[in-house]
This record gives sequence, C-alpha cells and structure tokens, in this order.
Amino acid sequence: LWTLAWRMTTANPFTGVGVGNYVTESPAYLVQPGAVSRSDLVIDQRKVAHNTYLQLSAEGGAPALVSFVAMLGIAGACGIAAARRFACAGEHDMAFLAQAFVIGLVGIAVGAFFLTLEVNKQLWLVAAVCVGLYRIVTTPRSEPHLSGPLGNLSAGRLAEVTTLTAPIRRQPGTSA
Repeated sequence: LWTLAWRMTTANPFTGVGVGNYVTESPAYLVQPGAVSRSDLVIDQRKVAHNTYLQLSAEGGAPALVSFVAMLGIAGACGIAAARRFACAGEHDMAFLAQAFVIGLVGIAVGAFFLTLEVNKQLWLVAAVCVGLYRIVTTPRSEPHLSGPLGNLSAGRLAEVTTLTAPIRRQPGTSA
C-alpha cells in the first residue's frame, strides 16, 4: 500500500490524485513495474495507505503534505511555548497540561506513520488545545475585552474561579 502511495506521489507531485481518490486510483498504479506483494488489498478490499503522510502526498501532492506537517509543527511549538510560559509564571498544573498535550500530539504524529489519521478527530482536538493553551498563556489578565465566554482564564485564574464557585458548606442547624 505504501508503494502505491509513493507511486501516486511521484506521478503527481504537486496536485496528487485528488482528495479521497486514493482508493479509486490505486488499482491503476498496480500495473507499473516493481513488486507489490498484496494486490488483493487494492483490488478486493480497497484499503487506504495506512500512512497519513503518504496518503496526503498521494491525494494532495506536496502542498497538502507540507501544510499538514507545518500544522503539526506549529501546534507543537505553541504547546511547548505554552508549557514554558506557564512554568515561568508558576502555573505548574497548566504547564503539566500543556506538556501532556504536546506529548499526545507527538504520539499521534508517530502513529500517523502507521494509520491514516487526517480525518481523525483526536488529532485536530489535541492540536487545537495546544494552540488554545498558548492563547490562554499569552492573553494578559488586564485585558477583559479579550476574554472568552468563561472569562479570562488560565491555571491561576481557573483556580480562583473554582474556589469562588465551590459549594458552600452550611453549619449544622442552619437553614438554607
């Protein structure tokens, strides 16, 4: 399957075969010279490439692959920067959270070598959280017009809100 994806990529380096066309176009690349040991996976079962990077380059060409890798890199850089800024601000819980999401993003990026994940919800969610954490840590506390629906929250700010909204314990014998 990877051989076919590579053949598609080299035959159409800039445009690819079209988004979603890997399965329909792969039988045409079986007839080229070279060993393909499992043609049944292409003809009978219609399998995807099982490599996100090869599938993206086969379907969308180099621009799709470069865009995808750049998105992963930017999201990872945002997550790393967020972890560092949170740690410098003394918000260690948020730094740990940002580190965890970066590790998750790296795990998904490695897994993408063996799975076709470009439409996987978890990939996009983890990438978005990395960017969102960076946005949280870079938003100054003194700018209320930049706050979202939950207010201007980061770890310390979230802890303040949590203590303010914690259930009030009533003394025995008092009414509500």
